[in-house]
Amino acid sequence: MRSLKAVVVATSLSAASVGCQSGGGPKPQAPRALLPEALQSWVSQRRFLAGAGEAKQLALKAGASLPRGDCDVAVEVRSASFDGGTVTLSLVTLGRAETSDRMRGRECRDVPASRALSVSGLATAEDAAPALERLLATPEAHLAARDVTFDLVPEKSAPKIAAAGGDAEGTSEERSLGRQLSEWPRLLLAVHPIVSGRVHHQGEIEFAAIVGVDGRLYKPALVTSLATSQEEQVLKVFPLWRYEPAKKGQERVAARVRGRATLLIR
Repeated sequence: MRSLKAVVVATSLSAASVGCQSGGGPKPQAPRALLPEALQSWVSQRRFLAGAGEAKQLALKAGASLPRGDCDVAVEVRSASFDGGTVTLSLVTLGRAETSDRMRGRECRDVPASRALSVSGLATAEDAAPALERLLATPEAHLAARDVTFDLVPEKSAPKIAAAGGDAEGTSEERSLGRQLSEWPRLLLAVHPIVSGRVHHQGEIEFAAIVGVDGRLYKPALVTSLATSQEEQVLKVFPLWRYEPAKKGQERVAARVRGRATLLIR
């Protein structure tokens, strides 16, 4: 029966194709336009929505600013499109953002798991880039807007040695280096993850990582046990964290840290 059905379907498709060629059938649809390169580069980027974390949909005109609010969130761009002078991004929420001047600040009350951001009034897809840059900030731009300067260039690889503070952490060489530090890493920007789950819950999770000389987290690993799918979501936020690196005198030094984040399961 499956073979007969396949033959019938194939015959029907063939007949429809002949009909189209002879002008008796429906006109073939034009191929879907490819996403312009200027927008393709935005897909999978992780950025910050300042003050608009509770907005379920954002429809703005080119040049407009985000609505003011107290809820900052980190998002990931899942998809992008451009049609009729309007660029639309599908954003997935990664977590709630906190900066050093607002640690333990007001909780975001109702953050949607996903939302659409559209910007209209654009002449071309290339015009979308500056408009999106104003609305979706990098970690550095997010800090700069709060008068925190962070201009360290990312390293190409994880450090080979990192100072360690506890007797149970690191090698003897790392612990020796730890005793020479004048300053340990200071947290500047954190993203508290929001993940999906059957039971709504809020609690703390612990992680271990290395803060490089560039103030970024390397080799983050969860100490708290989570479901595999939730752990994958949580690990997405750590590339967005920023620290003032540890120092040995005036020299920046990589250091092992143990950190905590608030986890919201909804």
